[in-house]
Amino acid sequence: MNIRILSILAATLVLSACVDPIQKVNDAYPLETSDRKIITRYGDGLPLVVHLPEAGGQPHPVMIINHGRPFRSDVGEGIYKTSRQDPLVFRLNKAGIAAAYPIRSGYFSAPGGDGERIACNSPTGGQFSRALASGRDDILGAISALRAIERLDSDNVFVAGQSAGRFIALAAMDGYPESVSGVISFNGGRCGNRGPLFNGISYAADLIAGAATGSSVPVMIVASANDKIIPPASSGRLRQAVCDGRGGCGSVSLYNAERAGHSLSNTAIQAGDAVIAFVERHLN
Repeated sequence: MNIRILSILAATLVLSACVDPIQKVNDAYPLETSDRKIITRYGDGLPLVVHLPEAGGQPHPVMIINHGRPFRSDVGEGIYKTSRQDPLVFRLNKAGIAAAYPIRSGYFSAPGGDGERIACNSPTGGQFSRALASGRDDILGAISALRAIERLDSDNVFVAGQSAGRFIALAAMDGYPESVSGVISFNGGRCGNRGPLFNGISYAADLIAGAATGSSVPVMIVASANDKIIPPASSGRLRQAVCDGRGGCGSVSLYNAERAGHSLSNTAIQAGDAVIAFVERHLN
């Protein structure tokens, strides 16, 4: 490799390091308004992608879907712009329910730094508390931004999350406004298959139990039998945390997806009808 090529590579690395990460992700999600999709901004200026049902029957209840930990170096590859092909979004829209994906700020692989990063091989309670604080701010920011969209029913917001997004959706519920009608938890937690005695799940369970003590919002737990990332036992641990915080499981439902794994898409194919029934049952 000659000196000229090395110089070009070095310059490229320097320029990449100087790119504003928020600008980078926003470039992948340019503002858009159409009959079936709105891309707006929330919080500190990050993308919020809203997939809308067909016109009619407005305003629509909306489900905020908190993504899991991004495994790409750049979550801003536009993966949520095409979420209409996601089975969950398809089922929700068909039932007259909008779906909103906020690109959360607290990841090392997304704008905003290390807010949600947890070292699952040796997690600490402080890391979980920091992740919760970052994720809570994002959810509340998304709820606020959705109020400005006239086609949405801002009094019927449901907060869902998958994997790491599930931990946030559950652990932040004591801070939700009254407009949040329910919480749906898909295959999630943090560090559910690592650490001695699943100690990551223990930290998550403690925070979720505390949040459940201060919230009566209905909760639906969806667990997949073939999930190797957050095994069913870990999902059960988090459900029990909600029940413990409330002194009973009366407002907590459980759905077992017998043939699904960790993927939200596969889980939604099985659990879609039950999720829609949960939403319709708890509309304000």
